[in-house]
Amino acid sequence: MQKITFLLLLFTAGIFSQTIQMPDIPEDGITYQTKTLNSAIPICSPAPPEPGDYIVEMYDGYGDGWQSTGIEVCIDANCQDVTLASGNFAEYTVSVPDGTGTLSWDWAGDDYPNEVFLVVYAPDGSLLFFGTGLPPDQMSLYQNGAYPESVWNETFLDETSPNYGNHIVMSVGLLPITFCELTDNWDFSGISHEAEVEVTMIPIENSSYSSSEYPNTTHVKSFLSGDQSVVQFPGFTSSGYTYNGENSIINSNYSTALTIMPYPFSVGDSHSDAVYNIPFDCAICPPEMYRDHEVTTQALGSGTVTMPDGSIYNNVVLVQHDAIFSDAQTGSDPCITARTSYFWWAEDLGIPLIETYSQVTYGACDFPSAQFTRFYAGDPLSTTNAEILDMRIYPNPVNGNYVTIQSPIQGLKEVEVYTITGRKLLQTVLTDDQLDVSSFNSGFYVVKVTINGQSKLSKLVVR
Repeated sequence: MQKITFLLLLFTAGIFSQTIQMPDIPEDGITYQTKTLNSAIPICSPAPPEPGDYIVEMYDGYGDGWQSTGIEVCIDANCQDVTLASGNFAEYTVSVPDGTGTLSWDWAGDDYPNEVFLVVYAPDGSLLFFGTGLPPDQMSLYQNGAYPESVWNETFLDETSPNYGNHIVMSVGLLPITFCELTDNWDFSGISHEAEVEVTMIPIENSSYSSSEYPNTTHVKSFLSGDQSVVQFPGFTSSGYTYNGENSIINSNYSTALTIMPYPFSVGDSHSDAVYNIPFDCAICPPEMYRDHEVTTQALGSGTVTMPDGSIYNNVVLVQHDAIFSDAQTGSDPCITARTSYFWWAEDLGIPLIETYSQVTYGACDFPSAQFTRFYAGDPLSTTNAEILDMRIYPNPVNGNYVTIQSPIQGLKEVEVYTITGRKLLQTVLTDDQLDVSSFNSGFYVVKVTINGQSKLSKLVVR
């Protein structure tokens, strides 16, 4: 069974306020270097658990116990297995003494029957968490009476209940769960990456896509995800950051912009938005597919981030982003993807300084759960901090085999050529003004020229 760790945040004083503003993306576009790994990273530090008696209620819909499945409860290094040996209900008490450093809950055993259900109450009697093997919209357990109606009502129906909305485990159906305290100092210096990926962001008017076709899009974001080329259509305006579709495994174009977060977006702010019945297609999809896309975003805190390479960023804002994608043909059951992401936003970056997410699918599909993390590692195509080179490239567009790179600055010309997806095609040094483009396919390219420390980016169109 593949596991996903979900974090319950305990908000504390001492986290200072900060605000996210519209990023300053260079006019000619930019390619960000990133480092990735196929797992999620923690966003907070462990908090000491509340001492006292925790009540564990275990239910079974078939009345034959939990079989080979149980719960492993660890109080510091002392772990015990708790299970429902037979029947349809049992209650256990887990006593946590003063001075306990960590308290963890995890599934024990490889088998996890869908009929089992777990409820855990904190020492003060409040609902701590509960979970089952099925997501909320698929639960036959409710009809079978495998768990108490009161838990369902106070968590999903009764908006006046203090436990309303507390279904962190049920919504994903997986443990372990970690209780932790939000920090203002995130240190990721010990994390090793698995791959390096370039992420390119260029204005849509400099791309091969039309702003009339994607009217809410300001930039085209492109990168590789494994072997899959991904193109996304974000919008950055003074009023907010929007998402407008993608060309990847699926192809979609949002006629109405989906606002991920408005600008300015400050710690403590939250935002929700949704778009419905967005048509899309894909290579393995049946015809007439439609997507509902719902998002909730909250700025949790801000502070200092230490990156894997040791570089330090201040005034970084941590944002939690929850997204639900419901994909289906009209009248059919949807395939639902639930993704929880955390973004650390630094000033003037068009991508998060760090992004990490966990996602699961359910409904009319059964894809493996997934985790992913991306760290920003530099922007080799940025000329923001460099002296701008006086330079021009002609002819542009070019129909022939060569272009001329002309500059009044004397010296060797260091030339880098990138595709719009950020893939480096060419790196060379010219002693004259001629660049051979005969091997380039028709399309749009970004050319970076550096002479004696002065650089300039230019768009090049090859016909």
